Amino acid sequence: MENPFPRTRAAFIVDSTALSVTSFLIALVLLVLWGLWLRFSKLDLYEQSASARLEVDKATYPVQSPFGGRVVASYLEIGRRVCPTDVLFELDTTQQQLDLQEAQVRLQALQMQVAALDRETETQTRLLAETDVVAVRTLAEARAHADQARSEAEFARERFDRFRRMQEQELVATLDSEHEHASATQSRLAAQAALRAYQRTSAERRTRVIDRQVQIDSLLREKANLQAQLLTNEATVNRLHQEIDRRRIYPATCGRLGDITTLHPGSVIEPGQNVATLIPTGSLRIVAFFPADRGLGRLRAGQHGEVRLHGFSWTEFGALPADITSVSTEPRDGTLRVEAAILPNQRFRVPLQHGLSGTFEVNVESVSPYSLLVRTLGFGTTQQRNSPNEFSPRGPEIRPISR
Repeated sequence: MENPFPRTRAAFIVDSTALSVTSFLIALVLLVLWGLWLRFSKLDLYEQSASARLEVDKATYPVQSPFGGRVVASYLEIGRRVCPTDVLFELDTTQQQLDLQEAQVRLQALQMQVAALDRETETQTRLLAETDVVAVRTLAEARAHADQARSEAEFARERFDRFRRMQEQELVATLDSEHEHASATQSRLAAQAALRAYQRTSAERRTRVIDRQVQIDSLLREKANLQAQLLTNEATVNRLHQEIDRRRIYPATCGRLGDITTLHPGSVIEPGQNVATLIPTGSLRIVAFFPADRGLGRLRAGQHGEVRLHGFSWTEFGALPADITSVSTEPRDGTLRVEAAILPNQRFRVPLQHGLSGTFEVNVESVSPYSLLVRTLGFGTTQQRNSPNEFSPRGPEIRPISR
């Protein structure tokens, strides 16, 4: 049967052929463009942290009491700015105050005893000097008397010798010679008595000096013992002062109280108990923890990223830009510690403070879709070959940079 519309059918055939050629050319162009995009375009790869928070660049200090006891005053307030001269809280020091008073009384008594011994020693030393002066004078007098007696004895002996020679020549009477003999004997005995008196006086002087010196040495020994006790009590007083002062708890450095335990007068705390956390004054930084299997070898200093804080929508408040400053080389508990410096951003409208948490996304590299496809296929092959108990790496998150 003949076609009643041959021209219309021919037009349809021509149009279908032109449409097919056009569709093929469009598909070919799209395929070439897709191939060019796949080979030469770049995609940014991001690693996301398991957790991240803002911290000051100095470690926080736990506020602890080195002693246990009853609280008598507390000045802990959240957010309070403190310095090392500010008292945070005070413990009861009643027992230490009583011990201090007792030690101070003993110290005063010892000081009085030492002063009395000093006066007595000074008196004994002065008496020793004065007594020695008198003894020297007495000894000089005894020496002079002994010398005089010796001279008189020698003169009497010489006189007797002359009278004896004269008696032998019968120039004097026997009675006179005997009288001179008696006089010479008396003078000799008197000289011997004077010499013994001099020797006795010298011995007595030495004895008195030794006795007085022994008394002075005894006083000095007693003073030394008292001074040792005095030093011990001074050390006890200083120790008690220190113990009383240590029961006034001061902060280690300037900063702000970030967390406190409510303490009321009469509360009892244990030694080493944490009662507050001190956040030192300093600049803020970002501390993030990445899974070790995804961070090792990929994260390094200088890489750029951004922090999205929990509780603040990044579409409304924006993200906080940051650059990595250091990366830990030793994983701990399966995570890798990363520290980053915060960059200024006028569009970020969240007031920054210590303790804000969020997630840290780091731009680890830029790769072409082709390289990423090959890498993904390689990961898939590796996952098929690995057993269930073997490690299989997981690809990073792929997304464009948010502008």
